[in-house]
Amino acid sequence: MTYVDPFPTTLPSSTDPANFDERADAYYGHLPTFVDQMNDLPPIVAAAAGTSLIPFKFKTATSGDPGSGGVLLNNATQTSATAANLDLLDALGNDVTGRLARYGAGTSDVKGELVFTKVGDGRVWLSFEVTSGTSPGGYRGLVLQNGVGSSSSPFSANDDVAVSYVPAGEKGDTGINLPWQSTPAAVTISGSPTTITFGALSTSFTNVTFDFDTVTLSASDLIYLAFSTNNASSFSSPVQIVNASAATSWTMLVELYDYLATNGWCRGTIGNTVQSQRRSGGAVTHVRFSANGKTFTGGVITPRSA
Repeated sequence: MTYVDPFPTTLPSSTDPANFDERADAYYGHLPTFVDQMNDLPPIVAAAAGTSLIPFKFKTATSGDPGSGGVLLNNATQTSATAANLDLLDALGNDVTGRLARYGAGTSDVKGELVFTKVGDGRVWLSFEVTSGTSPGGYRGLVLQNGVGSSSSPFSANDDVAVSYVPAGEKGDTGINLPWQSTPAAVTISGSPTTITFGALSTSFTNVTFDFDTVTLSASDLIYLAFSTNNASSFSSPVQIVNASAATSWTMLVELYDYLATNGWCRGTIGNTVQSQRRSGGAVTHVRFSANGKTFTGGVITPRSA
């Protein structure tokens, strides 16, 4: 198609009624050609400008080389296609090998998005995620997934289509894996222990909270806490955690701050009552809860590190 089709230079005018009809007919007679040219122009401009749009002829074959200037999908139901083959020459005969080599390249699992748009009608389209690309010879092959479109099979044989490709971002560098030590597991109390010990405490944290959830005793008493700085070989004298009355059921928080330091703090909270105590003697490796000789009969104690 020739893209030089100038409109008449002398336009119809009410000031020249004798020639108005003739000039109006000539002017409006050019409009269908003009519309056709405008509809066909986008892929031509794109190809000339080196943008991401490449013009192709859509082929209804479902395998092999699509032929000069052609593109095909491997499924007659086009949105169900899992592969596309694009010729190394576009519909205008331009060699697009280098540009197509970028389609499907990259380190991310999804390499990019491939979009087909019908020339002259942007309402007709297909879109796919591209997961890889190959160059078997004469054409570029792409592996596709998750096809969507204006309909399940919007294109017919030899439709003019503009193909665009938007690459995905590259996968980031692998991060540095630092040593990690986990928080001790929660204890669901069973049997009749007189002490409950947690440790060794993680060296990746500095604070730990123990959440008492309805921890019950065989008889009414207080909860005490002792510390070990030598991997449970010995423990300090037990200290009362919170200033409260003796009870047979305890729901409270026990917080241990700066347990890796020589000196730190211990704080117990039950309801609106908070009691803090200074700790010294070295970095804590283990903690032990007791109840003045009473046995623990139920409940859960959950440690949380920070």
